[in-house]
Amino acid sequence: MDALRGEAIPDEREAVSRLHTLEDVVRRPDFTIVEIVAQDEYTQDVVVVRAGRFLVFDTT
Repeated sequence: MDALRGEAIPDEREAVSRLHTLEDVVRRPDFTIVEIVAQDEYTQDVVVVRAGRFLVFDTT
């Protein structure tokens, strides 16, 4: 969350502050997953769109 400080719009900061797992991201009705990018056998980036803004979650 430190990386978002001062750069994110407060709505986005609030939207992601309670997300702890990929399941939390998938279950959000206001997030639409648009792409999952495999980085290696252990890591994927999950790209979602919310209110016309893209958010990327790094998962391992």
